[in-house]
Amino acid sequence: MPSFTDDLKGLLYWNIIKRKSLIPLIVMVFFILSFAVVRLNSYLFPSFTIMWREYHIHHFYFGIIFMGVAAWIALISDRPRIHDLAAILLGIGMGLTTDELGLMLTCGTTGLVCDYYARVSYDIGILILAVFLNIAYLIPFWHLVIKRVFGRRKL
Repeated sequence: MPSFTDDLKGLLYWNIIKRKSLIPLIVMVFFILSFAVVRLNSYLFPSFTIMWREYHIHHFYFGIIFMGVAAWIALISDRPRIHDLAAILLGIGMGLTTDELGLMLTCGTTGLVCDYYARVSYDIGILILAVFLNIAYLIPFWHLVIKRVFGRRKL
């Protein structure tokens, strides 16, 4: 009888390594980690801010920089290890940017009443996570669904 770790190894091998979809998994893991770390930091240390002169620099800007660097790395390199680095930077950048979405979407021009802890940040984070789970794990499932629904006809 296979153990639980054997099942996890099999899942990792067949769904990720064999299908060569390790990059979406890396992006998803670092997205979750960066979102969780930044959100936890905001709860534990709410007064921690990065200031430059009189401006409050939000981590949204760092997220955009990380995503831009990741895109540049992915465009100019064809080495797998460098693509792994780009995936890590992309996941971190997406986590930082998604964490700030509540603030960006609720901040109006009248009185600048902004809600950093708006539920929309969590909703969009879960939506992005669902997309990554679909990419990383459920592509064979969707192929099977399409095959069952449409039969052997070509689309």
